[in-house]
Amino acid sequence: MLVNSEVEIAPNVYALPGLPAARIGDYIVVADLHLGYEEALSRDGVYLPRVQLRNAIRTIREIASASPESRKLLIAGDIKHVFNKILRSEKEEVSEFIRESQELYKEVIVIRGNHDNFVSPIVKSEGAEFLEDGIEVGGVSIIHGHKKPRDTSGVIVLGHEHPSIQVRVGGSRVKFPVFLRVPLESGGTAVVIPAMGTYQTGNVISTVKTAYLSPIIREEGIVDLAVPYIVDESGGIMELTRLEILEQVLG
Repeated sequence: MLVNSEVEIAPNVYALPGLPAARIGDYIVVADLHLGYEEALSRDGVYLPRVQLRNAIRTIREIASASPESRKLLIAGDIKHVFNKILRSEKEEVSEFIRESQELYKEVIVIRGNHDNFVSPIVKSEGAEFLEDGIEVGGVSIIHGHKKPRDTSGVIVLGHEHPSIQVRVGGSRVKFPVFLRVPLESGGTAVVIPAMGTYQTGNVISTVKTAYLSPIIREEGIVDLAVPYIVDESGGIMELTRLEILEQVLG
C-alpha cells in the first residue's frame, strides 16, 4: 500500500514519502549527490545535460518543505563524483549546494564518502562541518558505507549502494529507487537510503550478497530477509515484501 506520510523503517529512522531522504530526530539525512558528474563524463566524450546541481537544490527544498521541523542536514557521503582530483564544476557546485542548504538548515554536515577526496577545504570554507567518519544521532549510527564500522549491533544508516528495484511494466523494465532495511548477523540493522543524484539511477538489489558494494552488507547482511521500500515520485512510499519472496515474484 502506498503511504503518503513518514514511514518508520527502523527505530528512530523515518523515510520521507516520495523523497530520497530519511529523518532521524531533527536531522535530515541524504547521500550520494555526485555533483560534478556531468563534467567528469564530458572529459571522456559523453555529454549529458547539466541538471545534477539544479535537481539537487530543488530536491533539498522539497525535503525542507516536507519536514519543516528538521533543522540540520547531514550528507552521508559522496557529495562530489571524481575520485582522484576535484574538478572546477565540483568546487562550484558543492559550494552552491551548501550555500543553498544553509538557507534552509541551521547546520550542514558532510560525512566523507569514498568519492570525497579534496573536498574538505571547500566544505569548511562555506561554513559547513566535514567529518572523516560517521556520527551518532539518537542512538543511530550514520556513515557513508564504504567502510565497515567496528560495532554493527545497532541501527546503521548508510548510502553508497544507490539501491533500486527493477519492475517489469508492459514490455519494459523500470527502475525505482528504494530504501532498503537489511538485518545483520550481529543482530543490528542496516538502513540504506537512495541516491540523491539524478544520474545515479541505482544498483538493482538482489539476494546475492557479493553484488553489494558495502562491506557491512557483503559480510553481515541477511539479504534474503531484506525489505525494500519504493520511493514513489508522486509523493508516497511503499513497503514491499522481503527480497527472497520478491525475487520469485518479479523473476
